[in-house]
Amino acid sequence: SNIIFRSKPGSFSIFDYANDFLTIKSKPTAMANFLGRVYIFDEDNIYKVNPHSLAIEDTFEGVGCLGKDSVMVTEYGMFFADNNGAYKHDGSGPIKISEGIQQDGVRTSFGVGESVSPTDNVNDVSWNNLVRDKDTIPMVTFDNNTGCVLFIIGYNDKVKTQTLTDGFGDYINVTTKQHYAWAYNISLNRWDLWEIDNDVDIGTPIINKSGEIILPIDNALYELQGGSNKKDYTWISKKIS
Repeated sequence: SNIIFRSKPGSFSIFDYANDFLTIKSKPTAMANFLGRVYIFDEDNIYKVNPHSLAIEDTFEGVGCLGKDSVMVTEYGMFFADNNGAYKHDGSGPIKISEGIQQDGVRTSFGVGESVSPTDNVNDVSWNNLVRDKDTIPMVTFDNNTGCVLFIIGYNDKVKTQTLTDGFGDYINVTTKQHYAWAYNISLNRWDLWEIDNDVDIGTPIINKSGEIILPIDNALYELQGGSNKKDYTWISKKIS
């Protein structure tokens, strides 16, 4: 499970198993072709590999990638994610770009069946809370129309709903699957949070020929940001004393 084999040039189904292989120290989670090199990820390391000699040219320790859908190569760099943050690789090394959304203090008033005033403590949507462990795997894609790299995350959120009996009611916590996209604008170096949907199954994003992002949601395909209606927008300040 930790051996990578390379086919013969131009013959993608022919392998010389005895000679054309590379062994790394743990099971890889993702691979990407970037700037003439193959980058192989496991959960905690990045290996920069010469595709011709299969020699490891460099190893970056302490940074990995959670899955094959958690890396995206663009003309602006390679973007990927692990449970510790979101990163950009410019060819020389990984750069963490998620510091501004990393920990508690990043909050939103989104919530199903819940009304929140701006002075309340509202849902914590920081990276550390949404990507809590290695079982939460963000999907990374690139929106060429807005110049944003999207980190799509499914999050089990507990919201309060009211049950009514004879005009009286109690509040109970109900778990719902919320899907967000942390959108990183490359030119502005800015993060925005997009709410996608809740209580659905979302598949791997598809980039259409004109640059649109197509999301498989349940049994249908939807163009992300393809609607004609204006979208709700919320801006929340820090605590003001």
